[in-house]
Amino acid sequence: MSEGAKSVQELVRQRNQVLDKLARQQILDQYARIGKNNKPVICGLPGDEHRRVVFDTKEDAEAAVRAFRRMGSTRPQYIEVCPLSKRGHHHIVGRPPATTPQEPTKETADHRATNA
Repeated sequence: MSEGAKSVQELVRQRNQVLDKLARQQILDQYARIGKNNKPVICGLPGDEHRRVVFDTKEDAEAAVRAFRRMGSTRPQYIEVCPLSKRGHHHIVGRPPATTPQEPTKETADHRATNA
């Protein structure tokens, strides 16, 4: 294969990545809670590497999972109620949800108080 053919393949791969990112963003824009900045609301403690998109209802999260599947996603995706949420918002996670609720830590309680 020539160097030019590899470059074209690389460009196609990059274009597909951009299109996939745009499609994922459209799904989030449709189903996730949207904040004042017109972007999906993110939940998590400051500095937490596992911050997640907020979905107001389980149905919204499930609809987003179905849309991601139609887009070709093969990753396992589960819905869980956020332990930080007072009103019970949901997240899409890559592992099965815990079967028993976790006791809130002081850090979690502080986060709830500031993000009611």
